[in-house]
Amino acid sequence: MKRGFGRWVPLAAMGAVIVALLSTLAAPECRAATAGSTAGSQRMVMAPGCYTLAPGDYEDVSAFCLDQSRAPPASGAILGNAPPTLGAAVLKVEGRSPITLQSALAQNMIQLEGLGDDLHVRIRNLTNTRLEICIDAPTVVMENGDSYTGDLAKVYGQIVRILKPSAGDTGQSGKSDSASERDARAKTQAKLWTAVNAADEAEAKEQGRTMPSGPLDSSGESAPAWYFPNKSKCTGGTSSVEVCAGQ
Repeated sequence: MKRGFGRWVPLAAMGAVIVALLSTLAAPECRAATAGSTAGSQRMVMAPGCYTLAPGDYEDVSAFCLDQSRAPPASGAILGNAPPTLGAAVLKVEGRSPITLQSALAQNMIQLEGLGDDLHVRIRNLTNTRLEICIDAPTVVMENGDSYTGDLAKVYGQIVRILKPSAGDTGQSGKSDSASERDARAKTQAKLWTAVNAADEAEAKEQGRTMPSGPLDSSGESAPAWYFPNKSKCTGGTSSVEVCAGQ
């Protein structure tokens, strides 16, 4: 036991507070997967850059998390959804017209895979032909089970500005791990989370304002018209129950 601030404080409790404070000061990272977690995996955004892939080859391209509370895509997870309005990436094959990233995925020309971390997305060439893929603007990718992007659409302009390549950036994935680059990446990741979290909070507030009042709500607001049954649309009944459509 240790005395502090005028009363006795258990040492174990003080230790827990210190750990919590240190956690808040740590560099941001995607939440690790936990046993029994029901949340979906991260929606990821690939940074701009061009890559050439030999037949069967792959490249691990720089990417960032978009959902702070979710775990990164598991290693080998297939990211088969690339919303066309949330990016600009094309695949170039000699002798053919360029096609969009989503078209290339649908035709099984390439495969996007998670790596179990928040740093990269793997692009794999599934063909027997040399390919070039150019990510001309930050491009959102996610697993096939994910489909909602309404929040990202509202802040995509911010995402583009946050991930704007700096002068002299070659666009290649690179493997440098200097302290300055790690710090720059952490700041970029924090900005992305701030933008997406703000959009999610705004949507939650908007949904709260548009939710209809329940029958026991005492707020004074009148219930919406659809809440009251329309007797002319009753489909059947018994001596005690009638089934009616709303207004």
